Amino acid sequence: MKNESTSAQAANNPRRHKWTAELREKYLADHPVKNAAFVMHTPMFERAYSIVKDRVDTARTGTYFFGFPRLGKTSCAEEIKELLKDDFPTVYTSIVPIWSVSHVSDSHLFKLILEAEKHVLVRRPDPHLLFMNLITDIKMKVATRKGKQFVFMPDEFHLLNHHDFQQLLALHNALEKDGIKMTTIAFAQPEILSVVTSLQAAHQAQIIARFLSEPVKFEGCANLEELIILLKLYDEDSEFPNHTGISYTHFFFPLAYAQGFRMTDCADLLWKILAKNFPAHTEYGIPMEHLCLTVQHLLVANRKSDVSNFCFDEEDIDRAVLASNLLNFTSQVLPSLS
Repeated sequence: MKNESTSAQAANNPRRHKWTAELREKYLADHPVKNAAFVMHTPMFERAYSIVKDRVDTARTGTYFFGFPRLGKTSCAEEIKELLKDDFPTVYTSIVPIWSVSHVSDSHLFKLILEAEKHVLVRRPDPHLLFMNLITDIKMKVATRKGKQFVFMPDEFHLLNHHDFQQLLALHNALEKDGIKMTTIAFAQPEILSVVTSLQAAHQAQIIARFLSEPVKFEGCANLEELIILLKLYDEDSEFPNHTGISYTHFFFPLAYAQGFRMTDCADLLWKILAKNFPAHTEYGIPMEHLCLTVQHLLVANRKSDVSNFCFDEEDIDRAVLASNLLNFTSQVLPSLS
């Protein structure tokens, strides 16, 4: 005979029930799609991580990814850091957000790295002491992992100025003297290309050679084939609630899913409408933020229309794309990046 607490747990376990609209509404508030709290290993992410993994493995000095906002660069960087922990447990990795363009400073970059690591001495005013604190902190964290490599991952790399790059070079050289290899994997907006040009004009060949000699274009969802791969993540390679085997598509449309409905069914129409609203897709791909918001709207807003023969029509997808704010991005933000 089960005790009351065990019986209560069993009653609340969705795995013990046929998935229904009632259960969907019960668990909806915590769903990763509704909260935009899930990581998608997109084709671009897979390409990026393959490059990063090779550069870390061979201890190369620098690679940078560049692309306009909302393509998913920051999420990509965060997920790469997590994967590096598993694939290279002896490597110390730090993601450092570059929040704004700095004024001329002898310690701006050092402070940014120490702030990202929540170092207690980050407010010290003396640049030399900050530099020594940073070197000591990195050496300690590398030693804790019994390794000899530091992976520096700056986000919004284009916001660094010439003085910041000089500090980056000084950090690289100091660590190298102490036997620590430093690999810089940076993420930037297209303005980084102008930064490279200005460094060339200033004859800063050493900085370019170390950190800016390998640009990699970061793209969104590039074509219909990639969109199908992404939609399959919702249909098959996802799960919520945990340990239930319920995919995201199944969660929102239990009746239709049981009869074979899948998000990939609407891939052709979805791509057609996304491409119409974002003509620059041929150069940049569809921005991942807007694509995910479109799919979120399709799933959440239409869930109560679930019937055995449900499918999305053109009006549903038009509304979802509009809700994602892609059209506003296309008309107002994208021209400023040209």
